[in-house]
Amino acid sequence: MKYSFLLFLVVSPLFALEIGCNTANVTQPAPIDAGPPCPTRAPTLTCEAGAPVAATPGTCTGGVTLVPDVGEGIDASSIVPAGSYQAGCTISFWVQDIASSDCLPTEPCRCVAGSVAEDAGASDAGASAAAWSCVLQ
Repeated sequence: MKYSFLLFLVVSPLFALEIGCNTANVTQPAPIDAGPPCPTRAPTLTCEAGAPVAATPGTCTGGVTLVPDVGEGIDASSIVPAGSYQAGCTISFWVQDIASSDCLPTEPCRCVAGSVAEDAGASDAGASAAAWSCVLQ
């Protein structure tokens, strides 16, 4: 009889644990909205104060596809928004980080004046005096 009480003390917690495990609900937290896909995020465009709004000679145009070099196997090709931008403006697009869910900015492409742009591998097909270049300066 003395041992039956001891057996009860050992078995009852195990039985309670088994009941608790069989009735437990496993839940996952709700997914967190990470925002729009990286390539659809608005690019970061910076221009010197007083950048022209209308197309004028010596500006870079919008609607041009640029391909910043961001790494092996990552497509960062993006289109410059509509408009014209003065030489010296830079634009940076967003790409997906391969190691996390973060969006990372690309190296900025730059609107480079005349002959410098031609030597730097400009991406703008227009005949303007300045062109977009994604070559690291």
